[in-house]
Amino acid sequence: FQVPLKTGMFNFESPKFVKFLHDLNIPILYTDIDDAETLNRLIAQNVSGIITNRPDLAEEFLTTH
Repeated sequence: FQVPLKTGMFNFESPKFVKFLHDLNIPILYTDIDDAETLNRLIAQNVSGIITNRPDLAEEFLTTH
């Protein structure tokens, strides 16, 4: 299930939304995550996947954790 972080009044990165999808065994994938803060927040929520235009951020996270 690929979603943006937000659209209109809906916040698709909320922990409640992520948990809802996890409880249904629906993988959640975020795209265009290009800042370290958002990347770290989504990883902490255990999302299924992240696509970024900044692989250096992902590499930095992976080498430090």
